Parts: sequence; C-alpha cells; structure tokens
Amino acid sequence: MVAMPEPAAPSREQKRPKPVMIGLSEDAILRALLRYHYLTSYQVCRLLYSPGSLTYVQTKLKRLTESQFLHRLFLPRQNQHGSAPSIYT
Repeated sequence: MVAMPEPAAPSREQKRPKPVMIGLSEDAILRALLRYHYLTSYQVCRLLYSPGSLTYVQTKLKRLTESQFLHRLFLPRQNQHGSAPSIYT
C-alpha cells in the first residue's frame, strides 16, 4: 500500500477574506451585475453613484470579489503600458 502525502496546512499568506455583510450598497451592485452581466468599476460608479465615488466602488467590488460573490476578468490591453482593464461578472 502506498502512503498518500498529507495536505499542506494553509500558510499565513493564504488568509481567508473577511466575511462581507451584504448591505444596501452591495445588494445594489449585485443587482446591477445580475441585470447587465458584465460591468467595469467605472460603469458601476456611473450607474449607481456620483462620479467622485470611484474609489469607494472599487473597494466594494474588491471585497465582493475576495468573498467570491463576483469574478474579476481582465480584458486584453491595447498598448504595452499600464494595467489591463478589468470587468466584473
């Protein structure tokens, strides 16, 4: 009989994300994505918030993604510089 190796214990770097309480703002974002399927952070901001709230929206989207309520996909870059634009679904 061959002994199977023990699964490795999670390292400190693999921290579990904090649980997200689904409040009114998170619910609105999830409903918008349910309706439109794919949105950028800019589109979510424009749809639900004022133009100055982009950082707030990006933070909400990041927390929802870390808690696995959303998926973040990266679009192909049009040039070599800068980061690839991301969409949420």
